[in-house]
Amino acid sequence: MSLRRLNGIAYSIAHKFAASAEFFIGLAVSHKVARVEADLLAISVHPADFSIERNLNLLRLCRESLLDQLKRFPTVHLVRAQLVVELDLAAVEHKPDGNLSVPARITALIGDDCGRAWSGTIENRALGVR
Repeated sequence: MSLRRLNGIAYSIAHKFAASAEFFIGLAVSHKVARVEADLLAISVHPADFSIERNLNLLRLCRESLLDQLKRFPTVHLVRAQLVVELDLAAVEHKPDGNLSVPARITALIGDDCGRAWSGTIENRALGVR
């Protein structure tokens, strides 16, 4: 199986995170934090204010999905699995129904012990947040 498919796996992890990230994004908006980084291997988040159980559970789900998908690539020994969430806080839009629309870029970065790296990004996705 081609290692180029790992970019697709990274993209799927970014998408999986985005599909359930409303609370995570809402927290970032309320704290006025434009960039959040998460380590999927260590299950840690920076800034540390985001290390609450709800967010950590989402990271665990993403890690489990990543590890499951990587079973098809026995020669890839994962040493890096990171999510980077970048928000355009200047463009937050308040909707009439009380939700927020937040333009975001979510990138999943994965790397192996041979120095190879793959990434998948969802750009300009407006995430709805209550």
